[in-house]
Amino acid sequence: PTGLSTLIAVLKKQGHGVSLFDYTFIKTNQLNKGCIVETPLYMSTAYTIEDLVRDDPIQTVEEAFEKHLSSYSPDLICLSAMTGLFDVGIDLLNKFKSRLKCKVVAGGVHATIAPEDALRPEVVDFICIGEGEEFLLEVCECLEKGKDYRYINNLGYKTNKGVQLNESRTLIN
Repeated sequence: PTGLSTLIAVLKKQGHGVSLFDYTFIKTNQLNKGCIVETPLYMSTAYTIEDLVRDDPIQTVEEAFEKHLSSYSPDLICLSAMTGLFDVGIDLLNKFKSRLKCKVVAGGVHATIAPEDALRPEVVDFICIGEGEEFLLEVCECLEKGKDYRYINNLGYKTNKGVQLNESRTLIN
């Protein structure tokens, strides 16, 4: 996804280490050659998705995530999800909650259109509402330097009184 690619590029440009866990192409079961759609939606190619992952190990998303966490000890986990997949990401994070030694920020479409719902899960520390490029840089700086991040624009977080949604920043041109 281009949004994630942009966020990763911005963070890397400022010297932050970034590792992406994307479960889109994790081979979770044996592929059946006969399960190809009769009428292709895209231009035909000399290979299929099955060809691309044929030699990949079969594993669950949880197994793949556990390997990823073991190989990369994050200081911040960012969950970007549309509404239909938000709970899938939250369920995965909840399974590893005891191993997470970092803050979790939720962003993407769901956090932007349903901020209160995105803040509801206990595993989520705060959310990004809207564009995340400048937001993530500020959050990373605050976390690195032990500064208070609650003033950052586009931030939503939990308080004893409920939910605090900060002012939105000007859109990037």
